[in-house]
Amino acid sequence: MSFCYYLFLILFWIAAVYVIYMIYAAVRGLIKGCPSFVQTYGKIKNDLLQEASFFLNKGEKNKQVADLGCGTGTLLFPLAKKFPEHTFIGYEWDFVPYWIAKMRAKRYKNVKIYRQDFFTVDFSKLDMLLMYIALGDMGRRIGEKCDKELKTGSIAISEMFPVTNLKQIKKVSSSVCGVSTNIFIYQKD
Repeated sequence: MSFCYYLFLILFWIAAVYVIYMIYAAVRGLIKGCPSFVQTYGKIKNDLLQEASFFLNKGEKNKQVADLGCGTGTLLFPLAKKFPEHTFIGYEWDFVPYWIAKMRAKRYKNVKIYRQDFFTVDFSKLDMLLMYIALGDMGRRIGEKCDKELKTGSIAISEMFPVTNLKQIKKVSSSVCGVSTNIFIYQKD
């Protein structure tokens, strides 16, 4: 049998394991009430990075930025590389993406990754929050937490889903795989 045949089999099994894991993670997330791992890519990723960069370029240095449900660090690492003067913190409850992000973070002095429920984290020192919150009333819950804990002037950027209790300052049209969606940008009063 040829090399191409074995390569195809290996790639097929890797893809199959990935799909099975994604289904498993989604079901487990629904049962535990935690967001599922969703990879950010394409136009929406570029738009999110652009919007975050706009705010990170403004004002003081050494801003504290957290990504709630950071996955493998798709947003954190490009920002950490571009803005070494700021501190980036990723929170991920799912072990596989957490482990990947933790390994990637070893190359960055300004990135910390935690395997932790972000509802137990204190937001009071954060200048910016990145999030993809999609399950049930999680948008309301995270909005209430942000309203109570974020300091005045902090920015929260939500991918695809609105968050309550914060003042929306901008809504950016974007897309995922050609499907229109929005990025919601909030500022704590």
